Order: sequence, then C-alpha cells, then structure tokens
Amino acid sequence: SIEAKSKWTTRIKYLKPTGELRTHLAYGQPQFLSDGSVVFNSLILDITQEVKNEDMLHQTTEIARIGSWEMDLLNTNKNKMFWSPMTRQILEVEDHYEATLSGGLEFYTSESYEKITKALKILIEEGIEFDLELLLITAKGSEKWIRAIGKSERVNNKCLKIYGSFQDIHEQKVSEIKLAESENRFRTILEVEPECIKLLNSEGTILMMNPAG
Repeated sequence: SIEAKSKWTTRIKYLKPTGELRTHLAYGQPQFLSDGSVVFNSLILDITQEVKNEDMLHQTTEIARIGSWEMDLLNTNKNKMFWSPMTRQILEVEDHYEATLSGGLEFYTSESYEKITKALKILIEEGIEFDLELLLITAKGSEKWIRAIGKSERVNNKCLKIYGSFQDIHEQKVSEIKLAESENRFRTILEVEPECIKLLNSEGTILMMNPAG
C-alpha cells in the first residue's frame, strides 16, 4: 500500500485482554508528508456481530440448501444473471459458468420449462410473484426437484429487477411422490377387494371402509 500509494482494506482478528476474540474491518490510505514520513488515515470498525451473522446465514444456506438468483433488467446485457454459490451447487455448474436466463432455462424438463417461462413472463409484465416446484436436469445429468420463488422490483409499474430463491427439495419431493404412489396402490387394492376391509382407530371407530364393506 505504501509503495503503490493505494487505498487498502483488510479484516483483522483481535484478541482482547479478556480473552474475547473480535473481528475488525480496517481500511484507509497512506499520506506522504513533505518531510518523507508517512501518515495512515485509517478507519477501524468492529464487525464481530456482522461476521457471526454471515457465518449463521452460510450455515443455514448449507443446511436448507437454499440459493438465490437475480437479474437486472436495466443492464445492457439483459440475459445476464447472478447465481449464488448454492444455486450453482444445486445446478452442478462450475464456478466460472456464465449465468444467463436462457442458459438457466435449458436445465428444466419440458413441462417445468413451460411453467417457469410463463411465470417469468407474468412476473416481468404484471408483477405477479411465483412459487413453483420444478424438475430439472443438472449440468452433470442428475434429475433434481427444486423450489423456485420469484419476485420483482418495480417503479411506476415498470420492472427493474427480478430476483428470488432457489432451493433443492429433491429428497423431500421424491419421498412425497413415493408416498402418493403407495397410497394410490393401497386405495386401488381396497377398491377391487371383494372382502370387507375396515380401518379402525384404537377406540374402534371406523376410519375407512372399502366398497365391499
């Protein structure tokens, strides 16, 4: 910083005499006086709580597998998007992958593609938010269910930006589908079974009975 006469910024871990560890954010710029000495005009902020919040947010993101996405419609490149690290991880793309709207849409299966393109069009034109469960194929060929939420920022009903969250719900969704299939098979068996089948609770009350019953 002294040699380049440039501004500088850094994070500093500081151990207080009490043994408490704090995090400081320091930044400034050196000033060179006529006598050859150097004076540092610096500002040091205590950001301990902010760092704890960042760490907690990161942990929550990892556990819930929730990412984010954003697209600035005022940008000259209106196809370019921002994807958070978790969104990239869910889609299984490399860190250097250039995120675009058209590129992102290509991951969805045909039925989900129709849903998301329609939802995005309505979001931009009318400001109607969406919350969808969609099926996609990742960059590595893995089938994955995701939950996509979309919102917009508008001025005088003109859409300036669209943004939202992107969550991996594959295990939950697969479990729901398997449960529904199991219930349907059970219901089919009940419908065609010629004998009486009854489902009772612990008190003997009939909860369900097939047509034969």
